[in-house]
Amino acid sequence: MISPRPTQSSIPMQFKTQDIEESLKTNGVYKKDSFIIKQLVDFDQYRQEEEYVPAEEDFVFALQNTNPETPFLGVVNYSFKREGYCLNVYENRDIYFGYYKNDLRNKQGIYSYCPTKDDTYLYTQFYYGLWENDLCNGFGLYLWLKERIDTIPFSDFNNANFEAFVGESAEGLFKKGALLSKEGKNTFIYYGTFSEEGQKEGNKCFYYCTSLERICYGTFSNGKFIEGYVGNFNKDGKLSDLIIFKKEEGKKAVAEKIKINNQQKISNILTNFRKVV
Repeated sequence: MISPRPTQSSIPMQFKTQDIEESLKTNGVYKKDSFIIKQLVDFDQYRQEEEYVPAEEDFVFALQNTNPETPFLGVVNYSFKREGYCLNVYENRDIYFGYYKNDLRNKQGIYSYCPTKDDTYLYTQFYYGLWENDLCNGFGLYLWLKERIDTIPFSDFNNANFEAFVGESAEGLFKKGALLSKEGKNTFIYYGTFSEEGQKEGNKCFYYCTSLERICYGTFSNGKFIEGYVGNFNKDGKLSDLIIFKKEEGKKAVAEKIKINNQQKISNILTNFRKVV
């Protein structure tokens, strides 16, 4: 089971406001080391318009870091904190493009982890979705991809292994949604809730194996199906077998085949889920 890799912290950028203001008034540009700040609002234009006197928060500035190790381009507010859409490359080569609020990742953005590899495989991960105070928070998509290094990246999904989560996250952890996994020729789909450890956990959850044409529906605990119904489907997509599955603490699980016609509600739930996936 995948869980989001830790993201890099958005360390607040430290600037001396007085030095920046003096430089902007004199040159319109502030430069120090690799940092460049340019004024995006014309102060003189506002001064000439007597009807409107702008507040400090009306002024925004473009900030650029020309250091090739950690390039950055984006918007900062009157306090010279990141506030708006920015492109940020971190020291470990992770990349974030999205919105900042008060110097932290917020609202919508995409975070691409620096790819890693071994002698055989290339590993890629990214998250696209909502953020709150530097953490994944809200609806989003998270992808983990394992490809052979002798192929063009993202070109051969048939021979790649991957896991993709689409759903709700909170404080950097998966909470509820759909998890699609592919291992070799087998594809698995889980829809439900997750524990803080990233394990399948909760009631009224689904688990579908496309190669076996089998759907589990019920309760998961610590990543395992412990109670509920198992439906087997034939090649025509019709429910062929229905099994009730129970596991009592300290005892072996019991599986009992039951009549489909007597469980119309459960039959409809399983059939409708299979149609969706």
